[in-house]
Order: sequence, then structure tokens, then C-alpha cells
Amino acid sequence: MFKRFVKRAHQQGIAVILDVVYNHLGPSDLDLWQFDGWSEHKRGGIYFYNDDRAHTPWGDIRPDYGRGEVRQYIRDNVFMWLEEYHVDGLRFDGTVYIRTVHGSSDQDLPAGWSLLQWLNGQITQHFLGRITIAEDMQNNPWLTKDVGAGGAGFGAQWDANFVHPIRQAVITPEDAQRSLLAIRDALCYRYNDDAFARVIHRLAEGAHGARGVSGDHAHGPRHVWLWERALHGRAPVAECHADRAHWRGGRGSGFRDRPRDLVMRVPSPPGTLFARFQHLSPECHR
Repeated sequence: MFKRFVKRAHQQGIAVILDVVYNHLGPSDLDLWQFDGWSEHKRGGIYFYNDDRAHTPWGDIRPDYGRGEVRQYIRDNVFMWLEEYHVDGLRFDGTVYIRTVHGSSDQDLPAGWSLLQWLNGQITQHFLGRITIAEDMQNNPWLTKDVGAGGAGFGAQWDANFVHPIRQAVITPEDAQRSLLAIRDALCYRYNDDAFARVIHRLAEGAHGARGVSGDHAHGPRHVWLWERALHGRAPVAECHADRAHWRGGRGSGFRDRPRDLVMRVPSPPGTLFARFQHLSPECHR
């Protein structure tokens, strides 16, 4: 079914970006869990970390990125989506939990960083024109630097420099407390001087059903002031020079209920180097 969806999207000139999760695996319904019966501290066994590096926000289920079999397993999964399903790119979920233990710089995972570099290098080598996006939210410019320069090699990254200052400007009740400089910086921010190395989004991260930049006030009583605030939120989203991600609903319901929100409008046939996240609308963006 998903193959048919991708094929139909391509026939309409629409590229498809797939969300993939490699920052944790299982443990439910996962044959790799305690694969040969061995484990330490009741953790995952030979294909998982069995010390404090196992811990993630989803449980003690981080795969061992330093083990060759694990790296090949993830690489093969990446190639499956790109080669067999012909998706146009991958959005890597929570990369900060691949490259670090606790989601901060307190304890890096060098094996995780090298895995990201290797995967992006392989994609660049074998799938010209496909894009990879890191959902990292740490504003790290090294994520979108070339692997040869020591970066992780992603084409773009989920950007936290937009949604929070814009949302704050929208919900601030007094004009004197609203910072136009913060809005300017949110609109103009770039990674490595590349406007398209960032993906802006309207939702605060980490919340199913979270309200967006332009919707925080649109669900209350329909007073003029409330609608004005909603319009103020929509304007910078429309004008920002960056990839735009418009998510609707929870991650689990997005494809089932609103398939159009998982695709990207492209200015030319699928396979081009760059495409934008946005609704299927006829409007033309710069």
C-alpha cells in the first residue's frame, strides 16, 4: 500500500519524505531483543547497550551503534526505503539521542555520530538527489556540514530557532513586550549560511496534538483580537526563507488520516536535489 502511495505521489509531481526512528528499537515485538539469550541488567543483549548508554526517553533500548551488525542492520533499512520504496528522503527522528546519551553534550556517543556520517555518506554515494533531515532541535550547525568537513552530512535539520520566538511574539499580550528583533532573527537564521539547511515547523516539539504558531489563539472565542493574533502567526511562517513543515495531528495518525501532510511539493519531477515540506497548495514559494 505504501509503495502505491509513493508511486501515486510521484505521478503528481510530489516527493515523499519518510520519518525513520533509529534512536531506539523495541523492545516489544522485536526479535533482536536478547537475541541469543544473553543480557546484562535485564537489558537488550548483544545488539544493544547494556550499561548507562542504553537509556533513552523511551526506555533502556538504545542499539549498540558501535557493533558492526547493528550498523549494517540500520544501513540496510535505510537502503530498503530508498531503493525498494523509492522515497525521496528520510527524516531521522531524535538524532540528538543517537549522537549523545542523554540528549545533551554531557556525554557524547562517538559511535552514533560516526553512524550518522556513514549513513549520509552512503546515501550521497548511492542515491543522488535524495535528502536527509535531522530532527535534532539543538541548533547544531555541524549536523548539516559535509562529512568531509567533519559534519554529519544531513541536507537539512529541524530548526528550533523559529517556532519558539515566533510563538512567543504571537502570545505576548502587550506590543511593548514583543521583540521585533527576535522575529527578525527567527526569520533570517541560517545554518552554515544556507537558508534551506533548516526545516521550520509550526508546532512546539514533543506534544501530540500540540497547537501551532498560528493556532494558539484561533481556537478560543472568535473575537477580532484573537483572529488578529492568529494572522500574526501565519505571516512569518509564510515569509520565512526555509523548508516548511506543516504537521497535522499526532505522529501515529498523520498518514492514516491526513496523507497530504506527509508529502512535499516539488518544483520539478521527483528525484531533484531539493524539495519543500508544505501542504498541497497551488501557491508558488521562493
